[in-house]
Amino acid sequence: MTELELGRRERKKEETRQRIVAAAIELFQRNGYEATTVDEISERADVAKGTFFNYYPRKESILDDVHEQQLEAVEAVADQVLGNGRDWGR
Repeated sequence: MTELELGRRERKKEETRQRIVAAAIELFQRNGYEATTVDEISERADVAKGTFFNYYPRKESILDDVHEQQLEAVEAVADQVLGNGRDWGR
């Protein structure tokens, strides 16, 4: 497999994962976490239910990715506020 093919495959995987997360967040906000099903998330993300389970072993696992994305966003803002990661006080 070439480097280009690997890159394309990895990009496609990431795009699918992001579609699943985006669909889940939308449905959680609209219907509530408990009321949202894996079937609904899969349908909204336009993936098969089996594909959902290739990425996440259960609905709760999506929250790990959501939390990670939020943490990364907070860290990026903190880096900007604190001078782009410069070590000011050390």
